[in-house]
Amino acid sequence: MYSLNPFPITMTEPGLILKRMRILLLLPIILVSTITKGQSLVRNGDFEGHTEFADGFSPFYYGIDHLWNWTVSGWLIHSYCHLDLENRTDTLFKKAFCCGNSINPYSGKGMVKLGYAESCHDLIRNRNGCASYLHSKLIEPFEVGSIYEIKIWLYLHRDLNEDPELLTNIGFFLSLKPEHLDFEEMLAAEYYFSDTLPKGEWFELKRYIRAICPLQHLTIGAFMDADFPSLHRWIDNPTPYFVDDVSVLKIPEEDVPFTISPTPFCNYFERRKKEEEIKKVDQVHIHFQTNESLLDKTAISKLDSFYLSKEGHEGRAFVLSGYTDNEGSDNVRLSNDRVNSVRQYFDSTYHLADELMITFAKGVDTLGNNKSEAGRKLNRRVTIQNSNITSFQALYRKGLACVAYNNISEAGRTFKAWINTAPRDRKMTVLHDPRLAPLKRLPVWTFLTAEVKKAYSYYGQPRNAFFLDSLYFEDQKYRTFIPYYLTGYIEGLDTFDFSELNLEWSEIEVFDSINHITAIDYLNKNGMPKISQVGRRQAKTLVWIMLHNTDTALIETYLPILKAYCLEGEAEWDVYANMFDKLQLLHEEPQHYGMQWVYINPEQTQLTYYKLDHLDAVNARRRSIGLSMITDPNEVVHVRKIKPT
Repeated sequence: MYSLNPFPITMTEPGLILKRMRILLLLPIILVSTITKGQSLVRNGDFEGHTEFADGFSPFYYGIDHLWNWTVSGWLIHSYCHLDLENRTDTLFKKAFCCGNSINPYSGKGMVKLGYAESCHDLIRNRNGCASYLHSKLIEPFEVGSIYEIKIWLYLHRDLNEDPELLTNIGFFLSLKPEHLDFEEMLAAEYYFSDTLPKGEWFELKRYIRAICPLQHLTIGAFMDADFPSLHRWIDNPTPYFVDDVSVLKIPEEDVPFTISPTPFCNYFERRKKEEEIKKVDQVHIHFQTNESLLDKTAISKLDSFYLSKEGHEGRAFVLSGYTDNEGSDNVRLSNDRVNSVRQYFDSTYHLADELMITFAKGVDTLGNNKSEAGRKLNRRVTIQNSNITSFQALYRKGLACVAYNNISEAGRTFKAWINTAPRDRKMTVLHDPRLAPLKRLPVWTFLTAEVKKAYSYYGQPRNAFFLDSLYFEDQKYRTFIPYYLTGYIEGLDTFDFSELNLEWSEIEVFDSINHITAIDYLNKNGMPKISQVGRRQAKTLVWIMLHNTDTALIETYLPILKAYCLEGEAEWDVYANMFDKLQLLHEEPQHYGMQWVYINPEQTQLTYYKLDHLDAVNARRRSIGLSMITDPNEVVHVRKIKPT
């Protein structure tokens, strides 16, 4: 029979009774000293504290069961390493622990070994790899608004054959609740704290964090994000690394170096993705004889050189634009034939995917003067450009082309492929793109909607998550939704028509009132949603709808609920601050966080802050919830009232 007592005692072990009583008596002293030393919120962060290494204990736990105040989960590459074990001679210890390693702890005698492997035993269930994680509950929760310094020392062997991305994905994660994983599973996080880990030396990972919810659990390991893993190969390469001297310290505001900007963090913090700007592109011109579309040797040589020099543009689309001089009458057809000659050459020679060649048949051009032969020669060409259009955006463009040519079955297949590869937060956009309006009356629309819905099974409440995300896009369609994100934009060539998104504010207010009724109905049936139930963006939807209306009673009802959610990590503080200041504005009182702006000219093209409480007080509140400081309370922002087509 097994005892639940961590120190089981039998009548046949009188000698062990005294040993274990001595351990129990010393434990409070060790814990108190750990807390006092530097005021770290992590107990036994140097891994020196452990129970006695008794003879004959099972090596299955690799010594972690002897380490005080830490637990492990995930894959079984983990062990507690302590120099006291180096003196042991029995084979069990040599196999089970870190004994025999050439690596010494960063300080003292203790450290922990964790690991990652590209290939798990169950390759079908998990192709992302396996990892082990080290967990600790902090002595007390983080205080909202306070700054904390987290330090961890890490060591990775020099002679390892790991996925290169692993070097940037080892670090730590903070949470409200403990993070424990099954055997062959990796912890996925939108944001965690890491650095580029060097090989063959101890490396200090240090970060400053401003708590925006009462975090109390620390997890150390290798984390999976959108970029990891980069390799998917069946290879037996377990990659161990070592952890030592973990500390979590509360830092006074005035002690933070002025060069450091603490990261506002809660469980659901999302890494801000900066949209890539469209850059000027490299290009080459392929010229043709009059009324010809065949490639000559010179043209082929140029195409080869251009394709083979596409360094930095791998995975990006080529833009092919065909032109003619002003002679003849079927210029668009001829320019299209020239483009197709280039397309077919890239396809047959380099197997370039069809969607990675974006084509335009422009017809007559005036780059050169059509009155001279030299000028006409300049105009008889195909221009091939590198672009910042990703393969993902190029696939979407292919789907749009199928819609334009009424090839509905191919459009369905193309957009299904796009949905299956799109990031989870982008899948919904396909259902709100005005360019796909012709599909909405056809059976293929039901098919595409079902494909998008599959992505929401990830959330705790899939149906509510899908509904709220749909409602979010309805609310933002005339405000922030820019379909160019889906396709990229090629200046001077693209002519997408977004006129139906360019409504006057009086028209937008009609849609806002409809969304407001829908929001109230949802709240009456389901209450205010939490992030863990429906997702980060979806949890904001109803608040944005409230902000676009003047229903003070509704805001007053849900404002305290939203604040409570923020303290649980189930809502975001900037959303709460927006709602709080909106209520202040409706009551004609100064705002506390500086989240509300008002128009200052009749044309509604200039905005400035709605009246503020004392600036120092506003900035103190902003700082406490992770918002940046307001430096100019009279700042004026110029906006375009209507988005351009």
